[in-house]
Amino acid sequence: MVQKKDRLVEFYTEGFISKEQFLKKMKDYDQRESFLDEKIKEAELKINQREKTPLIIKVKFFCDLMKKGLGGPTKNKTAVFKVYCGKR
Repeated sequence: MVQKKDRLVEFYTEGFISKEQFLKKMKDYDQRESFLDEKIKEAELKINQREKTPLIIKVKFFCDLMKKGLGGPTKNKTAVFKVYCGKR
Protein backbone atom coordinates (compact mmCIF):
# COMPACT_ATOMS: atom_id res chain seq x y z
CA MET A 1 0.00 0.00 0.00
CA VAL A 2 2.91 2.32 0.74
CA GLN A 3 4.20 1.90 -2.80
CA LYS A 4 0.80 2.81 -4.23
CA LYS A 5 0.66 5.93 -2.08
CA ASP A 6 4.20 6.90 -3.08
CA ARG A 7 3.35 6.41 -6.74
CA LEU A 8 0.18 8.48 -6.29
CA VAL A 9 2.20 11.34 -4.74
CA GLU A 10 4.61 11.10 -7.65
CA PHE A 11 1.78 11.30 -10.21
CA TYR A 12 0.33 14.33 -8.42
CA THR A 13 3.63 16.19 -8.11
CA GLU A 14 4.38 15.59 -11.79
CA GLY A 15 0.95 16.92 -12.75
CA PHE A 16 -0.51 13.70 -14.17
CA ILE A 17 -3.55 13.86 -11.85
CA SER A 18 -5.52 16.71 -10.33
CA LYS A 19 -5.68 17.59 -6.64
CA GLU A 20 -9.23 16.21 -6.47
CA GLN A 21 -8.16 12.91 -8.01
CA PHE A 22 -5.19 12.74 -5.65
CA LEU A 23 -7.31 13.37 -2.55
CA LYS A 24 -9.96 10.87 -3.62
CA LYS A 25 -7.42 8.14 -4.35
CA MET A 26 -5.49 8.83 -1.15
CA LYS A 27 -8.73 8.57 0.84
CA ASP A 28 -9.55 5.28 -0.94
CA TYR A 29 -6.09 3.90 -0.09
CA ASP A 30 -6.41 4.99 3.55
CA GLN A 31 -9.82 3.30 3.84
CA ARG A 32 -8.51 0.12 2.21
CA GLU A 33 -5.48 0.14 4.51
CA SER A 34 -7.72 0.54 7.58
CA PHE A 35 -9.96 -2.29 6.37
CA LEU A 36 -6.98 -4.61 5.84
CA ASP A 37 -5.50 -3.70 9.22
CA GLU A 38 -8.79 -4.61 10.86
CA LYS A 39 -8.93 -7.94 9.01
CA ILE A 40 -5.37 -8.71 10.14
CA LYS A 41 -6.27 -7.94 13.75
CA GLU A 42 -9.33 -10.22 13.52
CA ALA A 43 -7.23 -13.05 12.06
CA GLU A 44 -4.57 -12.64 14.76
CA LEU A 45 -7.27 -12.73 17.44
CA LYS A 46 -8.70 -15.96 15.99
CA ILE A 47 -5.22 -17.50 15.93
CA ASN A 48 -4.60 -16.49 19.54
CA GLN A 49 -7.94 -17.92 20.63
CA ARG A 50 -7.23 -21.17 18.81
CA GLU A 51 -3.79 -21.47 20.39
CA LYS A 52 -5.31 -21.02 23.83
CA THR A 53 -7.84 -23.82 23.34
CA PRO A 54 -7.04 -26.48 25.91
CA LEU A 55 -5.72 -29.76 24.55
CA ILE A 56 -8.58 -31.65 26.20
CA ILE A 57 -11.09 -29.83 24.01
CA LYS A 58 -9.00 -30.65 20.94
CA VAL A 59 -8.83 -34.33 21.89
CA LYS A 60 -12.60 -34.36 22.52
CA PHE A 61 -13.15 -32.77 19.11
CA PHE A 62 -11.08 -35.50 17.44
CA CYS A 63 -12.85 -38.27 19.39
CA ASP A 64 -16.23 -36.84 18.41
CA LEU A 65 -15.16 -36.97 14.77
CA MET A 66 -14.24 -40.63 15.17
CA LYS A 67 -17.64 -41.37 16.76
CA LYS A 68 -19.44 -39.79 13.82
CA GLY A 69 -18.38 -42.66 11.60
CA LEU A 70 -15.15 -41.41 10.22
CA GLY A 71 -13.59 -44.75 11.10
CA GLY A 72 -10.53 -45.37 13.14
CA PRO A 73 -7.49 -43.19 13.13
CA THR A 74 -5.52 -43.17 9.91
CA LYS A 75 -2.31 -41.47 8.95
CA ASN A 76 -4.24 -38.65 7.25
CA LYS A 77 -6.69 -38.15 10.13
CA THR A 78 -3.84 -38.16 12.61
CA ALA A 79 -2.09 -35.50 10.52
CA VAL A 80 -5.28 -33.41 10.51
CA PHE A 81 -5.51 -33.79 14.28
CA LYS A 82 -1.90 -32.69 14.73
CA VAL A 83 -2.47 -29.63 12.57
CA TYR A 84 -5.63 -28.82 14.53
CA CYS A 85 -3.69 -29.15 17.78
CA GLY A 86 -0.95 -26.90 16.47
CA LYS A 87 1.67 -29.62 16.10
CA ARG A 88 3.35 -30.46 12.83
